[in-house]
Amino acid sequence: MKIATAQQIKNIDRRAVMDFGIPGPVLMENAASAVMAEMDKFFDGLAGVRVGIICGKGNNGGDGLALARRLSIRGVAVRVALLAPFSAVSGEAKVNLAVLRKMDVELKQSASSRSLAEIILWADILVDAMLGVGLSSPLKGLYAQAVDMING
Repeated sequence: MKIATAQQIKNIDRRAVMDFGIPGPVLMENAASAVMAEMDKFFDGLAGVRVGIICGKGNNGGDGLALARRLSIRGVAVRVALLAPFSAVSGEAKVNLAVLRKMDVELKQSASSRSLAEIILWADILVDAMLGVGLSSPLKGLYAQAVDMING
């Protein structure tokens, strides 16, 4: 198995968008589709499982929102904790947020520690869609709290 560095991943994303003209929402769809396929294989199907997705406000969060939509369409029980208010969601993630808000998916904005705990305890599977490869500082605030709660 080969593992790409953060810089290599950034370069791959940039090249996909700039050189090949693949729009950001398409990259998010591809990521969501690939994650769902792997979940399906790893968990021998997703029938009867409950999936909690913890999303950040950027593109990685957008990947999680796209995954939530796909899982919901498939009939999988899914709940989403967004670690920011709806208004703070940026970039291409706004597209997936707008669509998911029109669906019957439990979506908590500015998730509190209580709502995070509820989703973590409820879920059979947790998906981390909080941060991508751009983070260069220590975690703080709700993000640090979410990681501590998930690890606990």
